[in-house]
Amino acid sequence: MKKIGIISDTHGGLCPDVFKHFEGVDAILHAGDIGTEEVLIELEAIAPVYAVRGNVDFFQEAHHLPRKRVEVFDGVRFGLIHGDIFPKSTILDQLIPYFAKDHVDAIVFGHTHERYLRKRGSVWLINPGASNPRQASSCHSVVVVQVDSGHILSVTDMALQPFQTDDLFPDWEDEI
Repeated sequence: MKKIGIISDTHGGLCPDVFKHFEGVDAILHAGDIGTEEVLIELEAIAPVYAVRGNVDFFQEAHHLPRKRVEVFDGVRFGLIHGDIFPKSTILDQLIPYFAKDHVDAIVFGHTHERYLRKRGSVWLINPGASNPRQASSCHSVVVVQVDSGHILSVTDMALQPFQTDDLFPDWEDEI
């Protein structure tokens, strides 16, 4: 079993609570708008970081970051994108088709600064919201996902309450 920390839109800083929330994670996915290289360095002190570049990532090392990536942890395929290539009004409708050939189990995105955790068909859409230290209310906007043997076991929104994947409402399954 592996624990994956998910964060986005840090815009140059990390809230102290991030270190508590990500304690024991095996990897961290950052969905862009990192802001500074220091954010990546601080996160790397917790666990390996897999990041994509967002629309405000202009620091020197950001040009090495991909705009899209797919990572596999314990058999679960995560698609990672910031999301700024899509209009905010249609982003949710465009993510699954965009990653269709990648056969992902979950798509991690940011850009909207709004938390979104839903399963559409067989694909999880996960936006942890903005984790920006300049806005105290957003400091808990991170997600931790537990995976094992090709299955997502749980998705924990640290700003709310954890829920198990088998606790989903039926209409979430039919949103495609």
